[in-house]
Amino acid sequence: METSLTILVSLENSGGGLCTKDYVRIHSNGAWGNKYCSDSRIEEKFRDTVVMIKYHTDHFNTFSYEVFTGISITTITGDINECSEGIDGCSHTCTNTFGSFFCSCPEWMYLSCDRKTCIDINECASDNGGCKYSCTNIAGSHTCTCPSDDDDDDCCSDGYTLNSHGTNCIPVDVNECLNTSLSQCSQFCVNELNSYHCLCKRGFKLSSDGKNCSDVNECLEFIRPEHHCATCVNFDGDFLCLCADGYTYGPDLHTCVGNF
Repeated sequence: METSLTILVSLENSGGGLCTKDYVRIHSNGAWGNKYCSDSRIEEKFRDTVVMIKYHTDHFNTFSYEVFTGISITTITGDINECSEGIDGCSHTCTNTFGSFFCSCPEWMYLSCDRKTCIDINECASDNGGCKYSCTNIAGSHTCTCPSDDDDDDCCSDGYTLNSHGTNCIPVDVNECLNTSLSQCSQFCVNELNSYHCLCKRGFKLSSDGKNCSDVNECLEFIRPEHHCATCVNFDGDFLCLCADGYTYGPDLHTCVGNF
């Protein structure tokens, strides 16, 4: 029994017609045949009842195989750019990938369940958009509407302020770290949105009040007999280990090692 096979080959990235990148080969009669890459029509008869077709692409440096039995007619093509062909269905941005594509949205929108349609984020749905009175959602943003007799400072909810355009309320942050009377951190202050926290220098630890730093007594909390300190002297932020006879300072310059 013979296998009749007709293949229409049309590959976009054929390597200038030299079949060095994308190509198709047919395995039959115990051997691989010629490479086909540019527009061509292959019509052959094979003694084998099973014909294997190998499609190679340099996009992913992989091979894919398809096996056909009996009489088969197929078409093999390179990647179809759904984005440029206009068949992607993306409402906004389309990115082509080999064998597929995906849709994406601007940062003020999210992708719906159909993975194609972008929907505007309704800022008014969360905390009324920071507006004290009326919030109106618009594409990519929102606006706050205040009573005509209200001043700008009272148009937004607590913790919000009008933006430079006076159109909507945005979160306002008070940097407590710029005012030590507010932060009361004894050493370091790290500002956060609507908050802050205190940190301490090396050799100190944060007290239970979360603001003050107290010295770590390394002689009590760190030094052990295996460190071979004859005398340990603690002071603010550090300590001094005096090595016992026959020992010298180790690489950390704080503990002692045998000099044997």
